[in-house]
Amino acid sequence: MRNRSKQIAQEIKQLHGTARRDRVAKHPEAEKLNELPAPPDNLTGRGLEFYMNQGPELLVMGLLNQFNLPLFRSICVYEMELEKLSVKIDRARNISDYQRYRKMFDDACQRQRLTMQEIGLTTVRAKQHKELSRIEKYIYGSN
Repeated sequence: MRNRSKQIAQEIKQLHGTARRDRVAKHPEAEKLNELPAPPDNLTGRGLEFYMNQGPELLVMGLLNQFNLPLFRSICVYEMELEKLSVKIDRARNISDYQRYRKMFDDACQRQRLTMQEIGLTTVRAKQHKELSRIEKYIYGSN
């Protein structure tokens, strides 16, 4: 059996149908949230939109609790930062700026995806930012 760096939450195992009663870890139960708390004041744009759209879905699935609420909020902050980086990518004036912002964007996407997996939000995001930016259209041609 492989070593796992992180345990998978019991709720996620139940959703996947792989939960076993004999392997339940003894840890304090997290209090599930009944309603979505107000979004943080620093959330704007796509981050706020993500909070308001995905939060209720996580509540319905029973995946949002007092322990992973800060993780969910950090996912929303990542979404807000990805929006800012998308604008910088589109406005890049040379290839080195474009490559630097694109690397930052890809790294932020990866960190966001890993954080999403921790709370069970592993579905592919609705928009993976696959649209070609202005510079990509110039470099690769508009097909």
